[in-house]
Amino acid sequence: DLEGANLAGANLAGVVLSGARLLRANLAGCDLTGAALDGAKLDGATLERVSLYDATLEGASCQDTDLRGADLSQSNLSDAVFRGARLEGCKLAGARLPGVNLAGVALGAADFAGADLMGADLAGAGLVGATLRDAKLDEADLSGAALDGADLSGSSLVAARLRGASLEGARLAKAKLGRADLSRAKVMGASFEGADLERANLHGVDLASASTASGANLSGCALEGARLAGLDLRGARPARANLAGAVATQTLLDGADMTQASLLGADLSGASLKNARAQVADFVGTILRGSDLSGLDGTRACFDDAVLEGAKLDGAALDEALLRGARALRASFTKASLCYADLSRADLSQASLVQATLTFANLHRIFDDGARWEGADLSDARRTDPDRARSEDWTPPR
Repeated sequence: DLEGANLAGANLAGVVLSGARLLRANLAGCDLTGAALDGAKLDGATLERVSLYDATLEGASCQDTDLRGADLSQSNLSDAVFRGARLEGCKLAGARLPGVNLAGVALGAADFAGADLMGADLAGAGLVGATLRDAKLDEADLSGAALDGADLSGSSLVAARLRGASLEGARLAKAKLGRADLSRAKVMGASFEGADLERANLHGVDLASASTASGANLSGCALEGARLAGLDLRGARPARANLAGAVATQTLLDGADMTQASLLGADLSGASLKNARAQVADFVGTILRGSDLSGLDGTRACFDDAVLEGAKLDGAALDEALLRGARALRASFTKASLCYADLSRADLSQASLVQATLTFANLHRIFDDGARWEGADLSDARRTDPDRARSEDWTPPR
């Protein structure tokens, strides 16, 4: 029984203290490298700046323990209890803490690089400026946690709960966030470059406030009504993502994979989608006013009733695409491929279709006042069908 003992600065490397009672003991500055403290009672003890490198504290009780600045790197902390403990500036690189309860614990500037925190409870934890690089946090609960300025680069957060967490200025480059719940998380200034967010819940997240999400995988994400204005999403993969009603004005989507994505009624005014892949994507009613879609692969995509005024679609692949009723005033389709495309009732006034390929395209009742067609290939294109036009205009007698 070492309750209340003063062992400050002692060399206790490799000591076996399994199950020992060290309640309120002073162990500040001690060397406990490789020590066995599994099942030990350290409640209220002072372990400030102590070295517990590669130590075993499995099942230890560290309630209200002061571990500020301690080195617990590579230690085994499975099933340890840290209620009310202080771990600010603590080194826990490579430590094993699966399922450990750290809810509400002060962990500011702590180093968890490469640590195993799978299934851990970190709800409401203070992790401001903490290092969690390459840490394993799959299925961990970080709801409401303060992670401002934290480094989560390369970490695994698959199916983790980050609901309402604060990630302002956090670094999540190449982090794995598949199926994670980030609903209502604060991400101002956060970097998601190359992050995997496949099927993540981003409801209520203002991604526009993030610094970048270039190269991120957003496949299958729920982004209805999301705010993405001005965000860097170059090379991102929002394939099959639901972006209906999203606000993505001035957003950079160059080279993005938007295959089968839904952008129903979204606002992408002034956005850049150069060389993006958008096969079979849904752009029904999407606002693309002044956007740059040069080189876009929109094969079989649907642009019905889309607003393409002043948009640039030079060299775009729009074969079999639907542009029925699209408003493309002053749009440029120079050298675009529109084979078998349906442009019926589209407004192409003052548009440029110079050297465009429109073989077998449906041009029924298009509006093309002032449009330029020099060098366009209109082989087998279908012009306005008079009989169909009459039937469309027919109204029953009164």
